[in-house]
Amino acid sequence: MSPPEVINHIHSEMKYVEYILFRCLVSLISVIPFRLLYVISDGCSFLMQYIFRYRIKTVSGNLKKAFPWDSPEEIKTIAGKFYENLCDVTLESIKGYSLNPEQIQKRYRHLNIEVANRYYEKGQTIIIAMTHYCNWEWGAQVARSVYMHDPVAFYKPMSNKYIDEYVCKKRKKWGLELVSIYNSKSVFRSKENNPKAYILISDQYPGNTKKAFWVKFLHQDTACLRGIEEYAKLFSLPVIYLDIQRVKRGYYTLTLQELCIDPTKTLPGEITGNYMRKLETIIIKKPEDWLWSHRRWKKAKSGLTIYNKKLGFDNLIESMKYSANIYAVIMLLLLSRCSDLIEYSPYDTPVKSHDLNKKNADLIQAGKSIDSDTLMFALFSDTHENYDDMADAIKSINSRTDLQFSVSCGDITCSGLVQEYEWYLETAGDLNYPLITTIGNHDYLANGLDIYKKLFGDPNISFVCGKYKFIVFDCAMRENYNVSPKYEWLIGELSDSNHVKIFISHIPPFAEDVDHLNRLVLNNILKSGNVKLSLHGHFHSFRDVYSNDIHTVVADEIKSREYYIIKLTGDQSFVETIKF
Repeated sequence: MSPPEVINHIHSEMKYVEYILFRCLVSLISVIPFRLLYVISDGCSFLMQYIFRYRIKTVSGNLKKAFPWDSPEEIKTIAGKFYENLCDVTLESIKGYSLNPEQIQKRYRHLNIEVANRYYEKGQTIIIAMTHYCNWEWGAQVARSVYMHDPVAFYKPMSNKYIDEYVCKKRKKWGLELVSIYNSKSVFRSKENNPKAYILISDQYPGNTKKAFWVKFLHQDTACLRGIEEYAKLFSLPVIYLDIQRVKRGYYTLTLQELCIDPTKTLPGEITGNYMRKLETIIIKKPEDWLWSHRRWKKAKSGLTIYNKKLGFDNLIESMKYSANIYAVIMLLLLSRCSDLIEYSPYDTPVKSHDLNKKNADLIQAGKSIDSDTLMFALFSDTHENYDDMADAIKSINSRTDLQFSVSCGDITCSGLVQEYEWYLETAGDLNYPLITTIGNHDYLANGLDIYKKLFGDPNISFVCGKYKFIVFDCAMRENYNVSPKYEWLIGELSDSNHVKIFISHIPPFAEDVDHLNRLVLNNILKSGNVKLSLHGHFHSFRDVYSNDIHTVVADEIKSREYYIIKLTGDQSFVETIKF
């Protein structure tokens, strides 16, 4: 044999030896009970962290970037728990090869599989979006016995072909279809009679950052794989996020959450941003269960994003390097008159502070007699990207002369992007009345909260107009890392006994977006505070009801081409729907 052939032969023999050792490990672990398995895992965790120091710099570096406010001791504690999770998941995954789906399902329980099954009943193929959080391996092994859909999982082939063939065989044994990531497009294009559930994981570092979506994730500019979003849009597939949580060692619960129902109506990067946002929220609650040992932020972002209002995000430039042609940079600087088309990222916050709500509240307070017990104002909500409808509503509002101000009840954006905020303000600039803008849950997305605060000020604000006190309150929790709203501030504002109190928030107090305990707390505060009128949006449908003995008005989305005139007389309130 020639020297190259000898080298290849030796290399192949070494791979086969690795395979034999791996098979021995699988056989050994298959007979070890779980209780003893976790004793072994504890020992492996100690060795990995303190003796072999497996990727210790990467783990610590990632944690310091993600949690810059945590002390070195706290970072060390999270790192220690991460190594425990890593060893548990590794040994559980190997042991899973010797278990059947029924045995795994006793430890791996889906709580709401009906979310996926509803799509199957409609004949709809779906994408299941998973992450490297807790034990993701078991999810593929039980998929066939859990989902009504035909499950298809994508994987990256291992360098050892012997181990790769063995693992694939084990995974396919229970009905899972495995497809190499290099053949993914052909699988999506194939025509099948039975709806499929495509299982994808996209939280790892992409090989090519030039083609990546960039989002803010754990305080870092983060390059993200485009697979989930591209396939969802290309084939009009709903995306369902699979949230895996460890109940205790070796036991997990899985919850399906609809991430995107109609991908054709989303902005470029929106699905990816929501996917990473969901993962970020989960990680912040329990960081040790994510895979911190991979170099998630291997490269820093170095490009510019070109955004055209008419073309959307069709023109994205992510590959401009620091060493790019200096003349091109100079040309960009000279074209400063077109600066509104250039921003570093759709998720950046390059806006100046304006405190618009306070300024408009001051105008409202100065424009109405303190003795007046009657006033009228306009209410609309959920403008999102419907700027033409919003402009028509403003024309109708401007045609009136009997109003004191207007209220926009949140969700003024779709994805919390700078450009969306700017378009909203550009449209709202034609309004002849002072405008109070509440924050909505969509306005939180990406860096939306930071942008909102710079433009409008604190999301919690109160002002007085005549005999009425208006209290604007931010009760978004799901998009705010489940941080409790500022109840103490609200209680203080409601302690005012000199005015009739009006409560305004995007999300109604009875919405399921607010968990049961917080719904009870919020409703009790409002009732104890003697609130007479409660104004909201969020539901995209009009409601005029009494909830908790409080007159409650929920505005429909502006796309329905209606807004509302609220009339206050003494303690009474009336609502009139205006079609335009």
